[in-house]
Amino acid sequence: MHRVWTLWALSAVLLSVCGTGCGRSDLEGKTTLVMSYGKMSPEHAETLSQLVQQFEKNNPGIAVVLHPLAPVTDQQRHFYLQSFTARSSFIDVFELDVIWTAELAAAGVLEPVGDNIGKPVLTDLHPASLAAATYSGTLVAIPAYPAVSMLYYRTDLLEKYKLQPPTSLEEMAEQAIRIRGDEKIRGFVWQADMYEGLVCNFLEYYRGMGGVVQITEKGVALDADSAVAALEFMKKLVADGASSEDVFGYRELESREVFLSGNAVFTRDWDDLAAYVADSEVNGKVGFMPLPPLAGNPTAPTLGGWHYGVNHASLYKAEAWKLVSFLSLPENQQKLARKLGRFPARNSVAIPAFEGVQGTGHRRELLSAGVPRPASPYYHQLSMILQEHLGSALTGLETPVNAVKAANEKLKEIKLPETAGPDFPKTLLNPSTVY
Repeated sequence: MHRVWTLWALSAVLLSVCGTGCGRSDLEGKTTLVMSYGKMSPEHAETLSQLVQQFEKNNPGIAVVLHPLAPVTDQQRHFYLQSFTARSSFIDVFELDVIWTAELAAAGVLEPVGDNIGKPVLTDLHPASLAAATYSGTLVAIPAYPAVSMLYYRTDLLEKYKLQPPTSLEEMAEQAIRIRGDEKIRGFVWQADMYEGLVCNFLEYYRGMGGVVQITEKGVALDADSAVAALEFMKKLVADGASSEDVFGYRELESREVFLSGNAVFTRDWDDLAAYVADSEVNGKVGFMPLPPLAGNPTAPTLGGWHYGVNHASLYKAEAWKLVSFLSLPENQQKLARKLGRFPARNSVAIPAFEGVQGTGHRRELLSAGVPRPASPYYHQLSMILQEHLGSALTGLETPVNAVKAANEKLKEIKLPETAGPDFPKTLLNPSTVY
């Protein structure tokens, strides 16, 4: 018999009952796994539910309880930190953002993959995604679905104005300004609210300006000239009219709503946006391409996505890896990719085509061009520092020069020891530091 709990009830069980070492079995005596995930869409929940039902049918001695969390990744991380700080065995399998991998692995949360996943799966996984699931030379998670940022554009409007897709971000801005004025719509929409998406956008411009995130034993540092140039370009997009000031409050939800309703020429977004075009006002009028280069440097889209992780404190690790193996089967990867609009993590699984979008066949090449964010146990701290000062610079509270200087001073305080040490979970996995 399946158990159905609300989030608050699950959290109560987690905090009051399922500390380290509590066992679980349902009324039929089956081993019960809890799989937690961020419910990014109704399709996400429905697809996982269908797959879990098939898994239970194939494994009659195992029951799986799906534990959905809010679609906001910060809130998901907050819940996991509460659970894992307590070394709770409540969660067995969970979907984790790629940027959490080093943090959770260094804290001893992630059970190493070892021989629990067969070589046919491992050799078929995309190399960049596999690298993102590795910490200190050890594979600690299995890629579920990678993601990469790209540029979407209105094919009908470029054709109307006799324009080709832009070959640089500077040219994109010029086209956005020209079309926006005549069409009375927004030009280029992107994500500049103070959250992780702002950091992704900034790093794309930063790398576009030739910048490299420097991670050493002494700390983290940004190249000041490249960082200032990136911020000035971001501000110039708004000052020149390519983008409106609204972008300073945009996350993916807001920018997608504007673009899919036909009220923008360009948008920077993730690969899964293609799945939503067919049911939008711009069906049949959208193309996508790699993020164009900036200042003559190579394109630098962000590599993101999600992994499957097994909780080191789980009492049912063998059963948990069975579930991960099942979800990684080619036919299940294909179903997840088709239903969620995601890249399949396995190279042998075809990327689904999406109605009303031009360029779908080139998405695997776009994934190969993706650049990961810094793989550091302290990435969350790095990101929070950048969010604060990037937001201040974009909204005029600080100059780009002062913002970069202040950020670099704080980044220098982040220490990156070669090994985390026994106190690492206590100091890092502290929910009070999340917001």
